[in-house]
Amino acid sequence: VVDFGGMMVGAAVDMGKAADASDRLRSSFDGLAAGAGVSSSEIMTRLKQASGGAIAEYDLMLAANKAMILGVADSADEMGKLMEIARTRGAAMGLSATQAFNDLVTGLGRGSALILDNLGIVVDAEATNAAYAESIGKTVAQLTEQEKKQALVNATLKEATGQAMPAASAYERMGAAMADMKVELGDLFGPAITAAANMIAQGIGAINDSLELPA
Repeated sequence: VVDFGGMMVGAAVDMGKAADASDRLRSSFDGLAAGAGVSSSEIMTRLKQASGGAIAEYDLMLAANKAMILGVADSADEMGKLMEIARTRGAAMGLSATQAFNDLVTGLGRGSALILDNLGIVVDAEATNAAYAESIGKTVAQLTEQEKKQALVNATLKEATGQAMPAASAYERMGAAMADMKVELGDLFGPAITAAANMIAQGIGAINDSLELPA
């Protein structure tokens, strides 16, 4: 009974931590989206649709934040297209949708041909930069690093053909649903969990104080 009680307390604390982390990440997600002049709810809706339920909401927010911070994408449409590319390439390379999307965003954000190559995406940087430079009335030498990154993003977005994507794995969907449920339960029982954690912290603090040796 004691062991079971300990397991239940541990599970409750884990749910509380998950909910707290999700709330803090959501606040950052909302702020970044607002700064880019887009709706965070629209981005999330598009990502969930494109992911086929294979990625937990926490991981979607994490990747979306990275995409906006690195200047890879700042609209729901671009986010959705990147997700479609990630799912298609991930399935071909034996990667989970979560890893494939994260790798794609990281590869584009860093301008890393190696990371993109691991997803089977090969882009001719010289030709891509030349075409983009011409489209904005510049020479390749005049392109800024951000413009070169945008050229790479534009070239990669062409991979989104709109064709039917591979079905999400049942295990991926189950894992994502369980992760989302953990956060929702943490939000539901959050106040009680927080109160209990504070009481435990105070109790342990009192014990520590009582164990302190006199100077």
